[in-house]
Amino acid sequence: MKLSGIILAAGASRRMGSRNKLLIPIDGQTAIERVVNVLIPWCQGGVLLVTGYEAGAVERVLTDLPVTLRFNPSWKRGMGSSLAAGAKALTGFGGDGVLVCLGDLPYLTPEMVEPVVRRFEAMKGRSIVAPQYQGRQGHPVLFPWSILPQLTRLDGDQGAKPILKANPLEIVEMETDAIWKDIDRPEDLQNGLTD
Repeated sequence: MKLSGIILAAGASRRMGSRNKLLIPIDGQTAIERVVNVLIPWCQGGVLLVTGYEAGAVERVLTDLPVTLRFNPSWKRGMGSSLAAGAKALTGFGGDGVLVCLGDLPYLTPEMVEPVVRRFEAMKGRSIVAPQYQGRQGHPVLFPWSILPQLTRLDGDQGAKPILKANPLEIVEMETDAIWKDIDRPEDLQNGLTD
């Protein structure tokens, strides 16, 4: 199956203080580089990264990676706006599915994406597939390509929650919180992983 990726990397990192959380080094790479590298192996259709806050700084750390950058001028409107911008940028390319991931999940690994992709393949691409750990859904979420038009109409801070509620959804149980362990605050950084 041909998958594309959308990484949401437009937020202002307000709770991190003066630092942009996406640019924090973790095990030799910035947080955003780590997430991009997780999705690349699964996205034959390419990875699209939606920027907003400090777009230039985020783009500079990704110059050596095969990622397409899309600036969302409406990034302050929230995650839904950025997801819509990414979905619009993919319209017309074609494929089987779109992996959507937040840019601040640095503990995610490529191996954690595999069960999501395998379940999507088993469902023949007819259902949204989301990972879950201890009752809490995480990322990446894999959307059938047919849902792309719904993603283009999103706005505000809800992200894709209305779409997840309105469409068939398959849950993959995971054994790690890395699918939702973000780095919103300084205390979210795990000991020993930062440079």
